[in-house]
This record gives sequence, structure tokens and C-alpha cells, in this order.
Amino acid sequence: MTEKEKMLSGLRYDPTDKELTEIRTRAHLLSQEYNLTSETETEKRQRLLDALLPHHGKGTYIQGPVQFDYGVFTTVGENFYANFNLTVLDICPVTIGDNVFFGPNCTIAGAMHDLDPAQRNMRRRGDGSLYDLEYGKPVTIGDNCWIASNVVICAGVTVGSNVVIGAGAVVTRDIPDNCVAGGVPARKLKDLPPASGDTKQPMTLEQAKAAIPLGRYRHYKGNEYEVIGIARHSETLEPMVVYKALYGDNEIWVRPAQMWNEPVGDGSVLRFTPIP
Repeated sequence: MTEKEKMLSGLRYDPTDKELTEIRTRAHLLSQEYNLTSETETEKRQRLLDALLPHHGKGTYIQGPVQFDYGVFTTVGENFYANFNLTVLDICPVTIGDNVFFGPNCTIAGAMHDLDPAQRNMRRRGDGSLYDLEYGKPVTIGDNCWIASNVVICAGVTVGSNVVIGAGAVVTRDIPDNCVAGGVPARKLKDLPPASGDTKQPMTLEQAKAAIPLGRYRHYKGNEYEVIGIARHSETLEPMVVYKALYGDNEIWVRPAQMWNEPVGDGSVLRFTPIP
């Protein structure tokens, strides 16, 4: 069994192995070169991205700076977006679905080290050279997720689909579908309605009524609104949230998902927040 095969299987491996060192060094150099490009150098950026992250879907955009440990062991779906300073330690496979957004300063840390220092510390070969034994665990993120600023996703974690991870969270355990999670360690804070629109989980009228109570809400820009009803669209028949400005009469109709999980700014706020 090669060291690469051990690494990808989650077994202890020697990171100084020649094959792994070559793949890792290539990814580090490509990351460095990508970080030195301007946003206007679109063709060069695309070429570098294709080499660094060959398993990416259409519409992938990475702002940079970015740092991949291997790159070739990460797979991202369509419409992937990452803001400044994304770090991915893809010691084991990292799999990310469609329509996933990362705020600035996020880390996917797939690497692990032994708790016992006798196992963790550097070792010396017969020729005097040093090495250590490490291992990793895979990370999986579903579709339609928003990972806000300064989030760390630890090794072995699976994040479900239609999930918002709040800013500053450290995700150490699995997060289920359709929820907001946050904190250190991260935990589920509240449920979200299944994603609406062209998704695999269309929302029912009953789900919308249960997820979005009538009452007052504050928009992220400070304006206050009142949700006055949940009704079906006259043409599409999909559930819609009906709200109006607190001091106005014009009704506004939006899909339920637009009340909660549309990315805004750097990804650190929800679009509407209930007013107690």
C-alpha cells in the first residue's frame, strides 16, 4: 500500500513520501501563483484554477488568497464561491456540492495528529532525516450551503444541504440538512425551510407557514417589515411570503428561502431577522 493510498484511506502515513511531496509542492506553487494574479487576469486565473483544482464544476470562483494542500483531492460542484483566504487541507477527500458559498478566512482542516505526543512527535530515520506520521478524515458539504466568515470545518465532518454556518463557528460534528448552525463547537440553532425554486426539495405551503411566523422582521440594512401572510402564487402555485414595510401599504411577495438564506455582503448576516 503506497503512502498516498494510506493517506486517502485515513490511515497513518508519512507525509515526506516522494509522491506526496511532489503533489503537495505543486499545489502550493499553484496556490502561490494564483494569489499573485489580478482579478482582471481572468484567462490566467482560469488556467491556474483548472490545474490546482481539476475537479470543479461550472461557475467556480475563488477570490484568493487561497491555499490548497493537494488540490487534486478536492471536488467542488457548480457555482462554488470562496471569498478571501480559503484554506483547504485535503489530506482525505473533500467533497463540496453545488451552490456553496464561503465567506472570508475559512478553513477546511482535514488533517489529524495523534493526541499522544509519543505518536505525534517527529521521528528519526537511520540516515538521520526526520519524519512524522499523520492521518486525516474526509469532509463533505452538501448543496446550497453558506459558510460565513472565519468558520473552521474539522476533519471527519459532514455538513448537510441547505445549511447556513454562522460566522466564527468551529464545526466538529455533523450538521443536518436545512438548518442554521453556529458556535464553538457548532450546533444546530434553528431549522430552515427546504430550499425553494429549482431544487430537489420543493417547499409546501404548510412548511412555509411553520417556518416563517407572521410578525415583524428587521432587514439587514435596518428597515423593518411585517409578514402578513403565506399564500400560493396565482400562476406558479408555489408558496410565497407576503410582507410590507412597517409604515407602508405596498405588498411584497418573495420565495420563503429569500427571507433567510440569501448570502449578503461577506456572508456574515441573515437577510431578515425576527423582531421579538
